[in-house]
Amino acid sequence: MPLARDREELQRNVDESLAGVEDVAGTKAATLSILVRAASQQERADFASAQASYREFLDAAGDGHELAFLAREGLALALEAAGDTDAALAELEKLTGSEGDFYRDQALWQRARLLEQLGRTDEALALYRQYIVEFPLAEKSMARAEVKEHLGKLDPTAIPPEPPPGMGGLQGLVPP
Repeated sequence: MPLARDREELQRNVDESLAGVEDVAGTKAATLSILVRAASQQERADFASAQASYREFLDAAGDGHELAFLAREGLALALEAAGDTDAALAELEKLTGSEGDFYRDQALWQRARLLEQLGRTDEALALYRQYIVEFPLAEKSMARAEVKEHLGKLDPTAIPPEPPPGMGGLQGLVPP
């Protein structure tokens, strides 16, 4: 983890570290450095470079890599930030996968959010509703609060009622 006195020094340290890893092309470290470079470019609002780096990582590592989901989401967010919402939606569609797939909840939320921004409210509502079927709001999930907020604005009747408060376990029954 690079240490630095300020943001500029930190960025220089990251850039120097990435340059050193690129000298060992084809290694796992070099492949992972592509993902770090992409995130760094994204943070600096260099969205075109970030898109290229995320694609480079996906080409090098493949969709089966354990961090491919981060690259796919990063690519979608870079495309969105650059104004290419349709391409961002296409990337999120790939990330969505099938029911039960890892990171599906986040992909459903991101897709619904983008559709909502585009004014495609019916499609967004369908995804929000799908989200709460697969990831009930009474249970923990990554985007639960955001989905509840957006769905509540678009269709308050779609939000299931909160369960009545319980006894709180054994609290109140057992003396402290």
